Amino acid sequence: MSAVTLLAAGLTVPAATFTGLWFWRLRPGRRANLRPPTEAVLAHMAVHTYQELLAQVEALARAFEDRDRRLAAQVSGIIETATKAARIDPGAAAKRLGGQDSIGEGRHGG
Repeated sequence: MSAVTLLAAGLTVPAATFTGLWFWRLRPGRRANLRPPTEAVLAHMAVHTYQELLAQVEALARAFEDRDRRLAAQVSGIIETATKAARIDPGAAAKRLGGQDSIGEGRHGG
């Protein structure tokens, strides 16, 4: 055998094998199952649902924190107002407003 015949056979056999397998894969009777397995679909749905729930929980947590900050500020304001009110001397306040020294000292017509 000559070297050319050997070289031609050595290149033709793999090329023919590859071409045959390629066309065998494309035959009409053989269709690839493009649907993923049920377990994969369920796992994907579970992951997606978990991510949605996690986002909702984080949004609720942020809303609760905002509400707590707002309520804490309101309570702080109420405490500050009550503290200021407790420091007011009723007699001095009445004098500043143009009234009597105390509540019981006013004159009621008679």
